[in-house]
Amino acid sequence: MKVVEGKPPNYAEIVHTFGPLPAGACFTWGDILYTAKGAFIDPGLELHEETHRAQQARAGGPERWWARYLADPDFRREQEVEAYRKQAALYRVSLPRKMRRPILNRIAKDLASSLYGRIVTKAEAREIVGV
Repeated sequence: MKVVEGKPPNYAEIVHTFGPLPAGACFTWGDILYTAKGAFIDPGLELHEETHRAQQARAGGPERWWARYLADPDFRREQEVEAYRKQAALYRVSLPRKMRRPILNRIAKDLASSLYGRIVTKAEAREIVGV
């Protein structure tokens, strides 16, 4: 996956759907990962975004995937749950035990945030990522 500092082609639509976005938010469009300047993409986040690349390919391309993702909260939830579960599984096997809980808590908080339109509760997010 190619990493590019910048915004995806549909950035205005994303902001229109979710409102102001966190400064460090990143977005996958096909095989390009758009990031904020200087963003660090750790292996777990890379796997998360690679999952979205594969989802987009299965959906017929990023245009189709993003259109459905922005319009359909149930679809968005399904897509993010798959990506976050893979991300969390990688952290559970690759991080020392004492580092896992804070990182899993952080990604659960992200999943339950306004970044995704609050598609899950905090409790559901914690269960999904296995905190």
